[in-house]
Amino acid sequence: MSDMTPTMLRWALRAALTATCAAALTACPSPAPEGDDLFRIAVNGVPGGALLSVWGDPTNKAFLAGGFVGLDPARLAGTGMSAGRLVEYGPGRFTTRCRTDAALWWVHGVTVDSTTREVWAAGDNGTVLRYRNGSCEVLPLGITFPEGPATLWGLWAQAPDDVWLVGGSAAPTGPKGVLVHYNGTAFERVTSIPEFARGENLYKITRSGDRYLVVGSGGVMLVGGAQGFSSVESPIATSDNRLFTASCAGALCVAVGGVATGLVLTGSRGPTSLRVESGLGLGGGLNGVWVRDPLNVFVVGAAGFTMHMRQSSFVGFSAYQAPIRTQATLHGVGGNPNGNVVLAVGGELDERTTAQRGLVMVRGDDAEAFTFDGRSYNAAGALRRSLGGSGQ
Repeated sequence: MSDMTPTMLRWALRAALTATCAAALTACPSPAPEGDDLFRIAVNGVPGGALLSVWGDPTNKAFLAGGFVGLDPARLAGTGMSAGRLVEYGPGRFTTRCRTDAALWWVHGVTVDSTTREVWAAGDNGTVLRYRNGSCEVLPLGITFPEGPATLWGLWAQAPDDVWLVGGSAAPTGPKGVLVHYNGTAFERVTSIPEFARGENLYKITRSGDRYLVVGSGGVMLVGGAQGFSSVESPIATSDNRLFTASCAGALCVAVGGVATGLVLTGSRGPTSLRVESGLGLGGGLNGVWVRDPLNVFVVGAAGFTMHMRQSSFVGFSAYQAPIRTQATLHGVGGNPNGNVVLAVGGELDERTTAQRGLVMVRGDDAEAFTFDGRSYNAAGALRRSLGGSGQ
């Protein structure tokens, strides 16, 4: 093998691995899928603002959060549209369940028992929504930020009385380092974080084992829980070091970000082991990632970017970047952890008018057509291109 190029060597190892698995009749990682069908467009140009995040419950349903990014809600007066919305997905259809006076950036849920599910969403102006048993409730945050209103960009609902939220402000003088915990009765700001992180925006929070991972601007990575959070040394060497989203499945964690150039960080031993994944040939910034399992890591970003990654103990990560199907920014991705459906969402994040539209792409749903609140949407023209991480 001494005359082989690195690429030839990787493929030789992959072939040997496949042969070994076949002989042993065991399941093994396969190469990343190829073709133009990683995602297909389900809903194109739906009015009401962008769609920003996805949470899939253990059944075949999922919930999407979104709204008008960067638009003063007062401009919606008389339009019949709301600033934010929570949307339920079922095979072939999307149905708005809740409307709010502020855009909702992130959604996550928790299954309480066999019949009860709580879905939480958070967003602009400190808005927190809880959807339970068919009822929508906006909960008062009860926290005052002297610097002005805070945007809650991320959340994780571990239990009905254990919900974590993170955020900050796109305004230079707005609040930073916002970390909030809900104990079932009230929200409390958590200040036991490293001093440098108090001056950065915190974008997302995820969980691995019994620890939480928080990512944000300035390459911030924090790990901890109820007893406090400590920093993880950042492996990012560039100044374009914003980390927008992180996702973990078991001990595998992946974080993505960047604006001019995409960043992917991977760690196979939990949230303290993240390292920059090189050699992926990334272009613009990356906004969303969902780790379903080591063989299925989905990444989305600016200008319709979609990517599927697989992990192998022999050759590390292999990645397939799908052909671009839309110029709209994709902001979030997620799906059913026990099934095949994956949804990627986004829209015209920089179109800060009442004409801002949303987009949903789908993988694993074979419906011939999709409806959004009973209607089909297929934009007459291409959705407007926007930068990744708009408004953050």
